[in-house]
Amino acid sequence: MKKLIGLAAAMIAALVVGAAAEATVGWKVFATGTQPSEYGAYVSVSADVVAPRALAVRASKAGKVSWNIICSRDNVKAAANQVVQVDVAHSAKCTLFGNAVTEDAGTLRLQLLRR
Repeated sequence: MKKLIGLAAAMIAALVVGAAAEATVGWKVFATGTQPSEYGAYVSVSADVVAPRALAVRASKAGKVSWNIICSRDNVKAAANQVVQVDVAHSAKCTLFGNAVTEDAGTLRLQLLRR
C-alpha cells in the first residue's frame, strides 16, 4: 500500500512539474524589474515590444499583479462595415506596463513576457 501511495505521489508531482514547465514554454522575457524588501515589495516595469503574438507577466513571489497594454498599428484598409480585429496579435507594436506587490520579505521580480 505504501508503494502504491508513493507511486501515486510521484506521478502527481511529475504532472505538476510538467504542467509548470509547459506553462513557460514558448514565452520569452523582454523586460524585468526587481525590488528587494524586508517587509514586502512593490515593483513596476514597462517596455515596448514589436509584433507580439501574445503578452504576459510573471512574478517571482505570490502576490497581486496588474497590467496595462497600449498597442498600435498603422492604417489598415477596411471595407464599409468591415470588422477589423483589434488585439495584441494584430498590432505592430505594444507597450506593456506591469506591476506586482507582495507582503513577503525578499526580492520580488516581475518579468514581462512575449510570444
